[in-house]
Amino acid sequence: MSDNNIIERARNLFEENLYNDCLEIVSDYINAAPDNDSDLIECLLLRGDVYRKLAKFGDALRDYRSVIQIDKDNTVAQTKIGMVENILSIENTFYYENPYTDLDLLPEM
Repeated sequence: MSDNNIIERARNLFEENLYNDCLEIVSDYINAAPDNDSDLIECLLLRGDVYRKLAKFGDALRDYRSVIQIDKDNTVAQTKIGMVENILSIENTFYYENPYTDLDLLPEM
């Protein structure tokens, strides 16, 4: 199977919400790809998107930042980094500013 077919298949799996299958294909591709592979950026972005959908935000950021290391002007990766950082900021804000704690859920004795 050619590289374009692999990437197209991975994209189709992503669109069908088959994230684990997509993750396996793009991870295998990334691990085997040389550093100068022209499709490496696209695969890193796609794997980052899979991790984001699976709420593995640290892994998503790692892949998006790997794209920036290859192409510092990549606006897609920069936008996705900002998006994940916003998600993490909202989650942290909600968690730490929530006035209720688990102790509040216990019945009084």
